[in-house]
Amino acid sequence: MKVGIGYSNTQDSFVSGKIAAEAAIAGGEIENPALILAFCHHQVDADAFLQGLRTAVGREVPIVGGSAIGIITNDQVSYEGFPAGIAVLQSDDLKFAIACADHLDQDARLSGRKLAESLSGITEGQLLLFFYDSLKFPPTATTPPIMNASPLLIQGMEEVLAPSLPILGAGLLGDFDFHPPRQFCGFSVACQTVGLSDMRR
Repeated sequence: MKVGIGYSNTQDSFVSGKIAAEAAIAGGEIENPALILAFCHHQVDADAFLQGLRTAVGREVPIVGGSAIGIITNDQVSYEGFPAGIAVLQSDDLKFAIACADHLDQDARLSGRKLAESLSGITEGQLLLFFYDSLKFPPTATTPPIMNASPLLIQGMEEVLAPSLPILGAGLLGDFDFHPPRQFCGFSVACQTVGLSDMRR
């Protein structure tokens, strides 16, 4: 497996995506990207950033991830400005299947169940990587933010998946002010979603 890491802190979101993708491909000597993990601060326009990534990696590679408060790489630690970072994976052995479920803010358990059901043929020995919108409702002048409940989400997934199947992941949050996060769902950008990547040999 090859992995390339790219970073950018550029106000132009399209250019930022292009810079990060080109750096990752060059640094990892990537020839045939198979999966991209991408994260960007709330101030980065997620749609434009995705389009910038596509100029370097093409239209066929799934991109997962989404909003992040900051970016940490071997060379960069940034929580200010317009930080964005990606990891480009190349592997001849691993296969990736991507699924997403919406309406997370309405019923987290049901969203988790629908997400798991959308991936067929799940067997032992695989790894599931999932990301979800942490924020259910942003704060107001008189109320604190309300978060999506990850235990309910995982409970719904476990109703379908084998109990021994490893599940890794994290909640997405775009900044310290709790602006609504965005998620990269393979080939689109969405909100109030949970995305699952099924990795298998």
